[in-house]
Amino acid sequence: MVGLMLKDLLTMRRYLKSLLGVCVLLGAMGFILKSPSYVSGVGGVTSFLVCMVSFSYDENCKWDAYGLTLPVTRKTCVQAKYLLSLAMVLLGALVSALIAGGIMAYWESIDWMELLSLVGSTMVTGIVIISLMIPCIYKLGVERSRLAIMVVFLVPMGVFLWYLGSGLALPTLSPWMGKLLPGMFALLLVLLLWGSYLVSRRIYEKKEF
Repeated sequence: MVGLMLKDLLTMRRYLKSLLGVCVLLGAMGFILKSPSYVSGVGGVTSFLVCMVSFSYDENCKWDAYGLTLPVTRKTCVQAKYLLSLAMVLLGALVSALIAGGIMAYWESIDWMELLSLVGSTMVTGIVIISLMIPCIYKLGVERSRLAIMVVFLVPMGVFLWYLGSGLALPTLSPWMGKLLPGMFALLLVLLLWGSYLVSRRIYEKKEF
């Protein structure tokens, strides 16, 4: 599995340098505007782009047809993709924390609660993205999955923006529900990722190359 992850990283080594430039650009914008929130998208950007590019390279060079002749199972191939994507999410969260912390320390004092919420939102965004993207790519391929991925993200966003513009009041939560909400949300996120992995594995095990 480690070899499969290293294969993706070595294949994308030039692309990762460009991705580093994107992170630096977001950090510079946040520094100039005195807004650490600009780096909150680093986790989402890294997970989305690395995941898409990794699959794109594999598809272009017909890697799956060759890789399955090696002593690795289809289950291991799927696991490697998810672990690599999760590693990129964690790396993006770490970069976000370092850049945002530096911006806060330079312009003012570090607000640890804001920093933690920023890192948390970065990780949540990245995990949701890979959970929805990877099954779509396994099922439809890189090119055809792009439209499906856009629909998956734009429809909930449109509903959310409509809700904000409608003037409807947000539901109030009881104190005990407010305490349980973070744990319930974390559990939902884990279930989403696990369900995504199971769907992807089922699709890949039945796929022919």
